[in-house]
Amino acid sequence: SLKAYEVPEASRTARGSNIINLIQIDADENVTQVLALDKEKENDQFIIFITKKGKVKKTSLSLYENIRKTGIIAIKFDEGDELIDVKLVEKNEEVIIVTKKGMSLQFNVDQLRDLSRNAIGVKAITLNKDDEVISFDLVKDNEFLAVISENGYGKKTELSNYTTQNRGGKGIRTYKIAKKTGDVACAKALKKDDEILLISKQAEVIRIKAEGISTLSRNTSGVLLKNTDKGEDAIVAVAKYFEE
Repeated sequence: SLKAYEVPEASRTARGSNIINLIQIDADENVTQVLALDKEKENDQFIIFITKKGKVKKTSLSLYENIRKTGIIAIKFDEGDELIDVKLVEKNEEVIIVTKKGMSLQFNVDQLRDLSRNAIGVKAITLNKDDEVISFDLVKDNEFLAVISENGYGKKTELSNYTTQNRGGKGIRTYKIAKKTGDVACAKALKKDDEILLISKQAEVIRIKAEGISTLSRNTSGVLLKNTDKGEDAIVAVAKYFEE
């Protein structure tokens, strides 16, 4: 854990400080997610972890009150697995998982029992051999699911087209993979007036209004949102844009 004011401010194009100068982590560790904590809500919130191989774990946020400078164990993995995303949730919230090959599964967090920090977790989604989880988001207060491919194609689909399913199933098709699109790079739940940032492997960023992304059915590929220079670049992340 770290106080926000302890992170040095920098310009938009600056590289920033090495994370090792801020928190003590091993050289082979990578940061997966940063969570902003609201102390007033802490007793009512849970941390949800999702892994590449489709495991999910819910743990009470209260178990993370006293974090040592060297960190504490938050989740354990099966061999070859790794952490994809982490979210703060409250009771009865809905979450949606999206995979690299365009599958999705929406379920209620109350289907998960609370586990300890040392637990591995349970199956969130059944994956095909060549598939893996790439995105995980909250359905709450959102209207659309935007899905963006590696080659810069994307679309948004109304979340009303997705129904709550049982955790552990195969899910439903949410994106049509084609040669021109590449695999799914990321997905984000949005409101109609949101703006998003598309971030590429070569550190290029473009800002797009949600209303400017085509609204299409689940099993479609979408339209070109960012040119990735004939395969030389690729989309790696999507972030919501917030005005100060």
